[in-house]
Amino acid sequence: MIIPQFLKQGDRVFVCCPSYRMDYSDLQKGLRILQDRGLEVEVSPLVKETYLEQYCAAASERRKELLWAFKEPSIKAIIAARGGYGAVQLLDSE
Repeated sequence: MIIPQFLKQGDRVFVCCPSYRMDYSDLQKGLRILQDRGLEVEVSPLVKETYLEQYCAAASERRKELLWAFKEPSIKAIIAARGGYGAVQLLDSE
């Protein structure tokens, strides 16, 4: 089992919405908290999008983005801005 290290100032974190979308102005409040703690915050470009009124993008796009974040060595944490049933759509279907 891999146990990640605690986050420290300067670490890069990725914030995304793998399930349902959320209001960007509400998301900004949380982003400021992360930044105030000294983290380098990268926000998914999809969070400002709307797909089928409830998601930020199609499941295939959200899955691709999440897999990228898991593989990117500079990302120390992935933070889901909001959870929900939409995350089930990201499970591998093969």
